[in-house]
Amino acid sequence: MTMRIFTLDPRDTLFFGDGRSITVGPAHGHLVPAPSVLAGAIRTWQGLDESGRWRGDPADAKRIRVQGPFPVILGEQGEIADWLFPAPADALEMEDDQPPREREGAPADRTINRLVPLALNIADRVDLASGSVVGMPTPDPRKPYRDTRPWWRWSSELRAWLAAPSMSLHVDGERGWGVPAPLLEPRTHVSIHPDTGTAIQNALFTVNARRWVVRLPRERLVHLGIAVRTEANVLPSQGALGGEHRVVGVRPFDGEFPACPAEVLESVKAGAVRLLLATPAIFEDGSRPGPGLALPAGSEVVAFAHQRAQVVSGWDYAKRCPKPTRRMVPAGAVMFIRLGGSTADREAWAEKTWGEPISDEAQDRVDGFGTALLGAWDGRAHPLS
Repeated sequence: MTMRIFTLDPRDTLFFGDGRSITVGPAHGHLVPAPSVLAGAIRTWQGLDESGRWRGDPADAKRIRVQGPFPVILGEQGEIADWLFPAPADALEMEDDQPPREREGAPADRTINRLVPLALNIADRVDLASGSVVGMPTPDPRKPYRDTRPWWRWSSELRAWLAAPSMSLHVDGERGWGVPAPLLEPRTHVSIHPDTGTAIQNALFTVNARRWVVRLPRERLVHLGIAVRTEANVLPSQGALGGEHRVVGVRPFDGEFPACPAEVLESVKAGAVRLLLATPAIFEDGSRPGPGLALPAGSEVVAFAHQRAQVVSGWDYAKRCPKPTRRMVPAGAVMFIRLGGSTADREAWAEKTWGEPISDEAQDRVDGFGTALLGAWDGRAHPLS
C-alpha cells in the first residue's frame, strides 16, 4: 500500500514515559515517542468508529506500516516547513577558545569535529567485535560544547553533513546550529483514591511535559510538530497521543520525504557509506545489526558510533499484560559500512534502505524502528596524528 505523510500538531503539552517511576523526582520522559507508541496511536485512530469504539482486528492493525516519529518545523498553515533529524553521533561539538567577557550574554562560537573510524593496532588488547574505534584523528584540547541541540535541520545542516562532511566546521554562535528541545512545562498532580475519589495524602508527583514551541536565533517562536509516514487510510482531524492522552491535530501533507543526496549515491557506487538512524533501532545482538540491514554480499560494518542505549516497553492490549522491556540503539547512531557486490547491487540496496526501517524483527520494521538515512564516506580508517 502507498505510504502517506501526516503531521501531528500538538495542541497541548506532550509527555512520553521512559519506563522510570514518577514517584522519585520529576518525570521527564523521552523527548519524542518511541516508534511503537506512535504506531499504536495511528492504528488506534484508524480502528475507532464514530462513537469512539474499537471496530478493528488487532492482528490486521499490527500489519499497518508506520514510520516515525520525525520532528518537523511547522509553517503558518500547519505544513512542514523543514524536517528535523537527530544530531548525528559522528559530530562532536567543541567550545571555541573565547575570553570570558566575550562569552557573557552571547551564544558561544563553536567547532563541530567529525568522528571517523581510527586505524589502531590494539586488536590483541581490546575486544573489537563490534568494529573499529571511532574518534578524532587529530587531538583537540578544547572541551565539548555543553548546550548541544538534539535535532539538525535537513535543509541547511544535516543534508550537507551527509553529502559532503568536512573534518571541522565552524559555527557562529549568533547564527546557532540545530534546533533545541521543546520547552519543558512542569505540572504537579495528586493521586486519587479509587474508592473514595479523594486525594491520597502525600501522593504528589510532578510531570515535566513539553510544549512544542522553541525560540531560534533571529527568529520568533517556532511551532514544532511530528511527521509520520503510514499506510493508514482513515485518520481523524485530531487524536490523543502520549501520557494523559494529550490532543494533537492531524492533517495530511502533500510533500515528499527528503530524498537521498546525489553525492551520497556516488559514495554508494564507490563502495562506502555511512548510515544514520533517524529513529531508534532494535537489534537482537545489542548494537550489531542483523538481517534487517540486508547488505550486499561481501559488505562489512566497519564501525558504529552511538550514545547510551534506551529502553522501550508498553502495554500489550491483546494479552492484557506489560510488554517486555527491550533495549534500543538510540536515534542519531551512525554506522560506517564498506559495501560489497556489484555497482547495481549497491544502488539497489541504497534505494531500498533510504527512509526504511532496518531493525532485525519484521514487526519492529513494520512499527518503524530503525529508519535509516545514508551519508557519504571515503571508506578509510584514519591514523592518529
